Amino acid sequence: MIRAWGSDLKGRVVHLISLVSDDLRANISTYGAVLQDLRCNDLPHSLVLGFPNLQPYLTNPPYLGAIVGRYANRIAKARIDGATDHQRLDANQDGLHCLHGGSDGSSSRLWAIIDSGSDFVTLEDIIPDGHMGFVGTLRVNVRYQLAQSNLKIDITATSDAASLCNFTNHSYFNLDGRPQIDQHRLQVLSKRYLPVDETGIPSQAPTPVAGSKYDFSNFSALCENGTFAKIDHNYCLNDRRRPITTVARLSTDALDMEMASTEPGVHIYTGSGLSDFSAKGHAGYPYRAFAGIALEAQTWPDAPNRPEYPSPWLLPGDVYHHATVYHFARRQARSS
Repeated sequence: MIRAWGSDLKGRVVHLISLVSDDLRANISTYGAVLQDLRCNDLPHSLVLGFPNLQPYLTNPPYLGAIVGRYANRIAKARIDGATDHQRLDANQDGLHCLHGGSDGSSSRLWAIIDSGSDFVTLEDIIPDGHMGFVGTLRVNVRYQLAQSNLKIDITATSDAASLCNFTNHSYFNLDGRPQIDQHRLQVLSKRYLPVDETGIPSQAPTPVAGSKYDFSNFSALCENGTFAKIDHNYCLNDRRRPITTVARLSTDALDMEMASTEPGVHIYTGSGLSDFSAKGHAGYPYRAFAGIALEAQTWPDAPNRPEYPSPWLLPGDVYHHATVYHFARRQARSS
């Protein structure tokens, strides 16, 4: 089902598309290609943070549910060293760095509906050459599809020039509907992570997680004795894209989620900055710190300036393809 949901800041109509499978329901907005809601059919709460109305999404600093790009994560000093004229990008993070494609990245653009059915929708955006300082006209498609207990997100893109291309979905998951993720456990199937400076830019080479507070190679609680794990880091999975592979798991007493992806990294953010909301979320109250956890499959941060990182470049004639699948399983049903 497709319905008008309101208007964006330019007065254009925003649509909300409802999808359904045997086990899941989802709503997708054409504004930001946002995953606005995701529910198991027999559970009363949403599995993702979101707002019932459009208005809060028009100023969405935590990027709830959006497809972010054309470059997810940070590019240091909003510049690409070695590019022509040291290519300058939109410095939308404190005037220092380019974050998630700039202030008018894909998360705040109006996407067009290309195709849809009862359990899927395909949206498209054409990002012009020079937009936010990036080179190349980029045509990007995202397809959301429900299949029984799976949510699959496929992102494809082409460009008419060598262009940076790194998209991800920026949903915050909360599997039990509690105000915070204090009862969640996390596993990340990675042996290395990227330490960062105070502004989120990588400060060291990939570092072993073993022995660090960022070691979630085995299931570990996100909150111990009232203290939350404060994570805003990229976990290094591979040096390049690969066949879709399980990368992380999230668990509560009632529900498990398994995440598989083709991407070389997964950025984990436990939502420490989710505060000062006035708008009420799906549960009927404003979100606060650690209300949800983002698991963002993507290329590593600042890769355009780090030739030793996985390449973020999309060349003319090539096709960028990012696939991520979230599988949900009820613990009681699984053990019966």
